[in-house]
Amino acid sequence: MLLHGNAGSGATWARVGQVLATEARVIAPDLRGHGASVRPEPGGYALRAVADDVEELLRALGLHEPLLVGHSWGAAVALVLASGAEAILPTPSVSGLVLVDPPAGMMGHEIELRRLQRSLTLPREVLRRSLHSQHPGWDPRDVESMIEGFAQADPLVVRSLVEDGSTPQRLLPLLAEITVPVLLLRADPRHGGMLREPEWTAERTVVPPNCRVEEFPGAAHMLHFSHFDAFVGLLQDFAAELAEKPTP
Repeated sequence: MLLHGNAGSGATWARVGQVLATEARVIAPDLRGHGASVRPEPGGYALRAVADDVEELLRALGLHEPLLVGHSWGAAVALVLASGAEAILPTPSVSGLVLVDPPAGMMGHEIELRRLQRSLTLPREVLRRSLHSQHPGWDPRDVESMIEGFAQADPLVVRSLVEDGSTPQRLLPLLAEITVPVLLLRADPRHGGMLREPEWTAERTVVPPNCRVEEFPGAAHMLHFSHFDAFVGLLQDFAAELAEKPTP
C-alpha cells in the first residue's frame, strides 16, 4: 500500500505502481482531503485520524500483512499506523514499513509549507515550466502526476494537516514500537529533504536495529521521482527479503 504526501494523490505513485504491479497487488489510495477522497474541515487531519482511514481500508480489502510505503506526510501516517500510536483498536499487522523522506515531526517546516501553498495557486503551465526548470531529470509523467495532485489540493487542507498532525511532536521515536523490518530513505536536505542536520544527527540515535537507513545524496524530497530506478530497486529488494522470511 502506497501512501502519498501532502498536496499529492495516489497518482504520484503511478510509475512506481506500474513496476510493482508486475509482482504484487498495489493499492495507492487518495488520503483524506486529497484527490477524489472526502475533504473534512480543518481540524480533521490528525495523523491518528488518517491512520484510522488506512486501517479501515486494509480491513475492508481483507489485506493481510501488507507492506506499507509512505512518502513524507504519508510516511508519518504509516509510522503512526504501524506503531499503534494513540490507537483504540488493535494495530493491524504489516510485513514491513518503508518511510520515504519522512519528517521528524509535522511542525517546523513553515518555509516549505508556504512555498507549497504558493505553488498551488500557479496556473498549470506556469507550474509545469517551473517543475521542468527545477527538476530537469524528472520523467514527464511524474511532473504531470504532481500537477494533477496540486490542481485538486486545497491550501487550507495543506496547512491543516500539518497543524492537526502536530502530535506526536517527534515521529521517529515511534520506530521503537515497531518490530517488523523498516527501510528509511533519506533525501538530501540541501535539495529539500525533510530530515535536516543537526536534527537528523539527534534523531538518528533513536533509530532501532531493525530499521535500515539509506541516504540519497543529491536527491530531492520526491526521491521516487528524482532517483526512480534506485528507489524501485531498493523497494523490490526489500519486498523480496520480506517474502523470504519464514512465517512465525
